[in-house]
Parts: sequence; C-alpha cells; structure tokens
Amino acid sequence: MLRWPYRYCLLDQEGRSRKSYLFSVGKKATSSKILRDSRAKSHLKRSLLWFNCFHPDYPEHKLTLIICRSGKQGLQPWYLLTTEEIASDKKAWKMVFAFAKRWDIEPGAARSAFASTNPN
Repeated sequence: MLRWPYRYCLLDQEGRSRKSYLFSVGKKATSSKILRDSRAKSHLKRSLLWFNCFHPDYPEHKLTLIICRSGKQGLQPWYLLTTEEIASDKKAWKMVFAFAKRWDIEPGAARSAFASTNPN
C-alpha cells in the first residue's frame, strides 16, 4: 500500500484515464467514523470510499484506491493505492489504520503530521 498523489492518473473500471481525485468527485462516503486524535486531544470525523482501478502502465493488475476524507475543511484527503482486494468498508478501514500505524500517525491528525509521506 502506498500514498498516491491526487493528481496522478489511474484507469477506472471502463478503462478511462482519470486523475485520482476525480474518482470521488460528487460521491458520498460509504462509511464514516469519529476518531480520537491524541496529539490534538480532540475527536475528528473521517469518512472513506473506495474504488477498483488499474494502473495505466499495468492494466492487467487490479488495484484499489481508498480515499479517506477528513472532516476538517482544507485538509487534503488521503489517497491510498493497494493491491489488496477490498470487498467491504471494514476491510478499507483496516487498510487506512494499517497505513496510519506504519507511519505512526493517526487518521484524524492534521496534514503536518504526515506531510513527509505526501509527495504533493
């Protein structure tokens, strides 16, 4: 799993090339949670949605794009790309938490807490 830049293109199910952020434009989240941010000592709402997609250079390999949105205005969503098969929101949340744990950050943390992992 890796953090995918929002402006990079992926192929959707129909094989059309789209920038990552366009996968979620106009789409409602499939799941949301209130998460505790121990650094800021507050609670933040996070929501997610996920899509099956393909890499333009390797269209034979199925990928999943997980988009984890912040409840705060102005914070960039996380775009996580994985080869794992995602069949439920529960599995998608598990992947988000695995990514957060890997970088020792919390899904509710401010952008500055994970800016070093963001290639944007």
